[in-house]
Amino acid sequence: MLRRMPAKRGQIKYKARRQQIVDFSGLRFGNKTSTDIDGYLDFGDKASIFTELKLEGTPVERGQELAFERIVDDVSKSKAAIFIIADHAIYDAEQEIPAHTCLVRKYRYKYKWYSGSAQFPMVIDIVNHFLRQHGLSNEVQNMAIELDEDGNPIDDSWMENL
Repeated sequence: MLRRMPAKRGQIKYKARRQQIVDFSGLRFGNKTSTDIDGYLDFGDKASIFTELKLEGTPVERGQELAFERIVDDVSKSKAAIFIIADHAIYDAEQEIPAHTCLVRKYRYKYKWYSGSAQFPMVIDIVNHFLRQHGLSNEVQNMAIELDEDGNPIDDSWMENL
């Protein structure tokens, strides 16, 4: 039996379940199989933000990238949308990955892929920029994040306001 632990917004509520594998092999249609998306932020009729996090050096398979393209391009027809692929260096599967500090590998926006840049190196940077560009400045997380040597936030008290 799982014991429900109180969680801050955005954190996993049932940590024991994160190791449970979902088997989609019974949902194979020719060469089509399921994929997942690591994160999704919805700002109503104004914007959608999708994220996929990869261990540094792990490629995005072409089928998965094509699925991401189709999703964000379809959503872009009705509102602002971005799909961010970012890297992390957390090799220990038991350690949590702070998504906001992951380094942007590339992103899809307005029907094109762009490489990550020094101007917006972390996920939080590009998300804040995207929100400002689309009139959602009130949603921007204005924070200075102090990181330890592993890239983890030293103080996560800023999350309490989320």
